[in-house]
Amino acid sequence: MAVTNISFDQPLIAQEVTCYYPISDIYAPTPRYLYYVLLALSFITPSHGWVAHIIFGAAVSYAATASLEAFILLSAHLGLPPAQNVTIAYLDPGNLTDISDDLQALVTNTTNVPVQPDYLELDIDAVTCIVITAYLVGLPLQCWSSTARTSRILHLLIFIWNIIMLAGSISVLVLWPTLNVGPPQYRFCYSGIVDGNTMQSSGWDDQYWAGSWNSTVWGLFGPSVIDNERWLNLSTNCFYPCFNTSQILRESTRLRATVVGTDAPGRSLHTWNMWEGDEFQPLVYTAIAGFTAAQLFLLVVGRLNLCTSRVPIHRPFQLWFRRREIFGAFKADIRAGWSSTKCFLQHPIPFFASIRNIRFRHAAKVTRIHKHPVSHFVIDVLTLCVLLGVMVLGPLIIVAFIIWIESYIHSDGEPNEQVQAVGQWQFIVQIGIVILAAVILRLRYKVASEEEVQRDLRHARAQVEKLERVAEKKRMHREDSATRRKERVRYTCFFRRRKRNAGSQEDEQKQVSASSASAEGVQGLSQEIREDKRQVVSLPRGPAP
Repeated sequence: MAVTNISFDQPLIAQEVTCYYPISDIYAPTPRYLYYVLLALSFITPSHGWVAHIIFGAAVSYAATASLEAFILLSAHLGLPPAQNVTIAYLDPGNLTDISDDLQALVTNTTNVPVQPDYLELDIDAVTCIVITAYLVGLPLQCWSSTARTSRILHLLIFIWNIIMLAGSISVLVLWPTLNVGPPQYRFCYSGIVDGNTMQSSGWDDQYWAGSWNSTVWGLFGPSVIDNERWLNLSTNCFYPCFNTSQILRESTRLRATVVGTDAPGRSLHTWNMWEGDEFQPLVYTAIAGFTAAQLFLLVVGRLNLCTSRVPIHRPFQLWFRRREIFGAFKADIRAGWSSTKCFLQHPIPFFASIRNIRFRHAAKVTRIHKHPVSHFVIDVLTLCVLLGVMVLGPLIIVAFIIWIESYIHSDGEPNEQVQAVGQWQFIVQIGIVILAAVILRLRYKVASEEEVQRDLRHARAQVEKLERVAEKKRMHREDSATRRKERVRYTCFFRRRKRNAGSQEDEQKQVSASSASAEGVQGLSQEIREDKRQVVSLPRGPAP
């Protein structure tokens, strides 16, 4: 649209703003700090099952909520629309000395600005913190907690939780660059008639849309102020294109726009320059990749029993108490490895002959005696290094990550609710009441009557009998499996022996037929020789000399 009706006494101006959804109340400081405390307590409470289930369950449910939000945001995320230029009046910065203090982030020295509506979802910072912290805590928790390693069901629960948190971590890392940083946003106003520094969306009205952003803006601010009915009907003095956006988990009225340079949240961190210049950010990807590799390595080594019993992979917390035993075993391995290597260098042919005698199909059943001591040493040292790295460096990495991500969260502005709000301290009260109830239940036999104790005793005996039946069934199933496996091996050996015997009989028959054929040939030759001799004898003799 041609700029013909512009009112030069009050020209159209553009100010840069930050459009954002503030952090939800569930991710306010109080629930987050309580979450950190629960994760810390998870390292020391698994041996006390009555309280471990409460603490671990609360932490898991909080992290699962954040992970579910990440899945939904990733599935509903759409790309940005193409940018459109909006024409504005040219303002010379040198002539704005008197009003520059009143108009922050004023766009000057240009005649157009690109409009590409977008917003910052500040929940992504808190979700990233919660989900990645939950994933990083899972592996050290399995190593430090004896119950988590020895209890199969608890170990399986933590493993499933790690898989879900890994998927959530990948989701937030994909979303973070798009929801944490966005293109510049603007608001358009009459000069001298502006809104406050922060405005909340009142919804989007389609009646103001004129086919393009340039036509829409000039349809609102093109006429003079006095004769502009469309502008007078606006609920605000300025027009905010970013209020046209929407988010699946938020109400449109929760969207805010704050002038840059005043109290805009996260302006120092939510920019592409800060994003590209953040040196700690690549370490987050490295930490997730390293923890995943360590998890897979320990899983493979533990399931396949690749390491020796001297490395307590199922009870890593015993490393300190068994350090002398492990160190002595390593020295013995080094000596045995050197001896074996020297023997191989001196006599290589017998060594390769012993390897060829081992069939490939029985390679999985080869005992450790057939393995070189060097392989023992290398696998055990790698396992030991991974365990020590997870147990010592793991918690330090988690603390460093929390400190780093909290700087992003604190730059997002003050939360909607303070700690004294009921929405914040309700989480502490809920967990406290549940723990108090668990403590009271632990003391129930102190105040219970004799009849109640006897009743619980009968129930306990019935439960023990049930467990004994389950154990007996598992034992019978194991014995049946072993019996079937032996029968299968016996049948296989029988058929192999029968096939081998059939082959040997066939070879014998071939030999017998060959020998009979050769005997018949010899008999025929002998018969021919006899006939020749008879003919010679029957010839007439000549006169004597």
